[in-house]
Amino acid sequence: MISNLRTEECVRVNQPVPFDGLTCPLNELSIGDTARVIEIHGGKNMTRRLMGLGLKVGSKVMVLHRRGEGVVVGEGGNRIAIGGGVANRVIMQLLDKPISGEDDG
Repeated sequence: MISNLRTEECVRVNQPVPFDGLTCPLNELSIGDTARVIEIHGGKNMTRRLMGLGLKVGSKVMVLHRRGEGVVVGEGGNRIAIGGGVANRVIMQLLDKPISGEDDG
């Protein structure tokens, strides 16, 4: 479950996932990190709400802002604010390269 993934740093998952690399909940990423959604641990309503905002499994985003455990992520000019409770249920894979079209300033 999520509580096993929750640590001070992202952890390497030993089971096969769709993408290789470091994984952690969205609320543990730092500003400027780029990552891909690999799992959403939530019911139909939460998954549909996130899809309506443009966030689904396979989406690549960059963390733009943090406040407490909540985060603002961006993808292609769109920004999505996500509270800490939901961000803790969105499991991400860290990416090495920034997303095309995203600038740091």
